[in-house]
Amino acid sequence: MNQLLEAVNCHTTLKIATIMILNFGFRISEITNLKVQNIDFTKEIITIHLGKGRKTRRITILDYQKPILKRILRTRQGMLAINSPEDHFLINKITGRKTSINWLQNYYVRISKKLGFRVHAHRLRRTFASILFFDNRIDIYLIAWLLGHTSIQTTMRYLGIKEKQKHEDYKESMRGKVIVPLI
Repeated sequence: MNQLLEAVNCHTTLKIATIMILNFGFRISEITNLKVQNIDFTKEIITIHLGKGRKTRRITILDYQKPILKRILRTRQGMLAINSPEDHFLINKITGRKTSINWLQNYYVRISKKLGFRVHAHRLRRTFASILFFDNRIDIYLIAWLLGHTSIQTTMRYLGIKEKQKHEDYKESMRGKVIVPLI
């Protein structure tokens, strides 16, 4: 993670995209289409319009995420001379044009070659989910909701949870425990 953050630090747009994906679990299409006006600090919500399946979803802004977002907005304003930020995308190229999915993917390919391991936005999204589940013990159903998954099976694949592992985990969790004792 440190190597990646160091590698993207030299390119502001890529750094912003990477930090947003790692902190919110956005899909690459969601991050490239996110507008400044969709970030509501008062309601503490980020609204994703036309996400996968052309659905709208809302993501809660946590306390630790607020300074990250505010810093990104300040950085963005410093990059571009914008009079009305409400009409503009959060992630822009230095030219002021919207950043495309292909542009981000191609830049991650360049970073991958430099680092010696594969980096792409989808892997960052999976990393977000893994940190929530394995490190912070967040409920898998909550993670599925955050990621916009309609099936818990998709979330399980993201986390690398296989059927055999579920059985083993259940047996280990219940070792020596009884739900209803025999009378």
